[in-house]
Amino acid sequence: MASSKSEAQRLLDQIHKERLSESHKVEPGFKSISEWAKEWKCARSSAERYVMIGIQKGLMEKKFFRVANKRRYNRVGYYRAIK
Repeated sequence: MASSKSEAQRLLDQIHKERLSESHKVEPGFKSISEWAKEWKCARSSAERYVMIGIQKGLMEKKFFRVANKRRYNRVGYYRAIK
């Protein structure tokens, strides 16, 4: 027996779909702390420390993007090297 979604659930699904469409595409070159840690082959905490030093020394920049993760929408910091 197939159960159909309630009207309230369909409305919530539509709201999530609309919010997802508002998500930003992360610009090329920007990476999360976890991505930097993987690239540098170090712990996430070390990568975070290195990125913060890079920002302080003017070697890196930080930019926020709104991204969707598992039906949640967060403003997440991404970082890239300044050329």
